[in-house]
Amino acid sequence: MLEVQQYCSEIATLNRGAICELLIHLSLAKQQLAVWCWLRRSCMCVPANLLKNDS
Repeated sequence: MLEVQQYCSEIATLNRGAICELLIHLSLAKQQLAVWCWLRRSCMCVPANLLKNDS
């Protein structure tokens, strides 16, 4: 869990959409407790249970 939070913090500083979007898919595939969201040109971590699966 700490690894996810630390990595999230590092990537959040980069503010790069492509990386965020990629990590969203990676997190979902690995069923992590945290996923990546690209919002307002800022990279953020949110709990997976807060995301809606509209696919």
